[in-house]
Amino acid sequence: MNAAKSDFLSRSSRMMDPLSEVLSLLGAQRSVFAGLRAGGDWAIDFPPPDGIKFNAIVEGGCWLAVDGVQQPIRLEQGDCFLLTRKRTFSLCSDLSLPAVHSDEVYCHAQKGIARCGSADAFFLIGGRFAFGEEANLLFASLP
Repeated sequence: MNAAKSDFLSRSSRMMDPLSEVLSLLGAQRSVFAGLRAGGDWAIDFPPPDGIKFNAIVEGGCWLAVDGVQQPIRLEQGDCFLLTRKRTFSLCSDLSLPAVHSDEVYCHAQKGIARCGSADAFFLIGGRFAFGEEANLLFASLP
């Protein structure tokens, strides 16, 4: 490793990233991180998250349907989403499929990664943060 790169890595490891700064200011109380591998025909229903929920599609694509949002959204590799309100939501390969509850899938997760269907075409990472009452004003103002 050259000296310039080593110096940059040393300095950057001491700097707080913007997300960490915001989470610190909002008083994050709990956090959960997980992943999902899926493939073939699959559909999962999720309960309303405590706090905010975020996900990023690493591989493949899926449909996202959120309670209270009129149209489902097609997500592809590189897309991210953030849910700031307590609403149920579904992720699926096909909107016409019957969904299983997320507990049935995530109870078998290994090292934080759940599997659904053939688990060979889709990969998502994400998590959620629960906050104290002081964060409600900020989240209530987000779309």
